[in-house]
Amino acid sequence: MCDPHLPDPRDGFTGEEIYILCYKGNVIELDIRRVYDETTSKMLVDNPFFIKYKLENINSSLDGISLDELYKILKEALTEYGNRGIDGRENLPKEHEVVTFLHD
Repeated sequence: MCDPHLPDPRDGFTGEEIYILCYKGNVIELDIRRVYDETTSKMLVDNPFFIKYKLENINSSLDGISLDELYKILKEALTEYGNRGIDGRENLPKEHEVVTFLHD
């Protein structure tokens, strides 16, 4: 889940969005960035609504979890709950959302 209470950019905010994923007994800290480009949706009325993310950095050990498995579980979590957590899906039904990740 991304914390919506981010510091003011004038105070040194870098654009990082740190997510904490608890999976298979691991607590994994991830820097995931939303990508805005010509392939992503611009308006909430778009159906399907295309959202793209990039996994910028993994700040902890994956301890036996493959990157493919990590991408799969992240896609499932972001599709189900959005990027604001369990109570954060306000404007966009998950059935309209298509989540993808950029891979390096």
